[in-house]
Amino acid sequence: MNTDVSARLWRESSPMAFSALHHPFVVALGAGKLPLDCFQAYIKEDAYFLAAFMKAYAFAITKCSDPLAIRTFVDLLKGCRDEVEMHEAFAKKWGVSLNSEAMPLAATKCYTSFLLHTAKTGSPACILAAMTPCMRLYAFLGRSLKTSAPAGLDNKNDNKYGEWVEQYGCIEFEQIAKSTEELLDRMLAAEQASGAPNAPSYATLSSLYSYAMKCEVAFFDAHFTARLSPKVSMVCLDFDGTCTEDDTMTLLPALAAEAARSGLPLPPPSGEGDVIAPLTAEEVESTWVALKKSYIDGFNMLVGSLDTSESAEDGAAAFNVAGLAEFLAKVAEYEVEMNDRAANSKVLAGIPFEDIATTACVLPVREGCLNLLSHLKTSGVPVAVISINWSPY
Repeated sequence: MNTDVSARLWRESSPMAFSALHHPFVVALGAGKLPLDCFQAYIKEDAYFLAAFMKAYAFAITKCSDPLAIRTFVDLLKGCRDEVEMHEAFAKKWGVSLNSEAMPLAATKCYTSFLLHTAKTGSPACILAAMTPCMRLYAFLGRSLKTSAPAGLDNKNDNKYGEWVEQYGCIEFEQIAKSTEELLDRMLAAEQASGAPNAPSYATLSSLYSYAMKCEVAFFDAHFTARLSPKVSMVCLDFDGTCTEDDTMTLLPALAAEAARSGLPLPPPSGEGDVIAPLTAEEVESTWVALKKSYIDGFNMLVGSLDTSESAEDGAAAFNVAGLAEFLAKVAEYEVEMNDRAANSKVLAGIPFEDIATTACVLPVREGCLNLLSHLKTSGVPVAVISINWSPY
């Protein structure tokens, strides 16, 4: 019997978790830059969701016969009530009416309908499989935002939504999420040990867990697409080492060395005239090492010349915007110079295009990256992915 099912379910949902963490709504919230009307709408929708969440706990209690499990469910219900009171405080602070009879957003209604249907028809383990993603995801988001706050940013004083970050990033909320997971594992073990024919399988729990995670991301999507997307003109992303797990530059000389071993001649640059004798694999590798060293040495000298501060009247350091702009212009010139040097060396000239295309299609990307790009695309936000390694320009 696997008593750590909750951990396995969370691991399998990690791409959606990272997608939520890097969602524009969550990023803006964590940085304190989320438009106030977005946060107000979010609090109102979340209060509606929490009411259904409490009902789901109540259903689970009525279906549970284990006294210890019932006490744990009651404690979790009390924790949910504390969360509701936090939302009521937020609502009062930010001028949000939680008593409005306005219909909830479609994403909210979809989530609560799924949750209550599972609570009415499912076993305690099934109910917990539908509820645990919310608890674990919010603990993950709160902790991640709290620990990754920009240097000098104090959530309590500098971030107008800092109370939200602190609430979900605190150890107490982490403990509640852990209690929910432990109860899920215990309920599943008890139901399967009972031999009941309707005891849920892992596949059933996985389906419920996964759907709840999708509902969580859709919840953020609803606020982002409805309120943020008109204000976002474009999203630009670096590719190598940002979208990908590692910098991909080393793949290119490896492809070039492999092509050199084939001994195929290189076509002339213009497509006319004599072919060019290819470099040997050893020449490719030695030329690449020399180019790399030259690039790093020159770049380090360039960085050493950077001065972004200037004396202020009070003696404190003030950020020198003009100096930074001048430095970035020098970096751009240096990148062009080094690219030309690499091109003129012909070190990568022998790579067949089909090898480049094949390799680019299987590059390992970071968890959640493709989901994030998909969300941006479906939201109508133009996306530019910048790569000096793989761009045809």
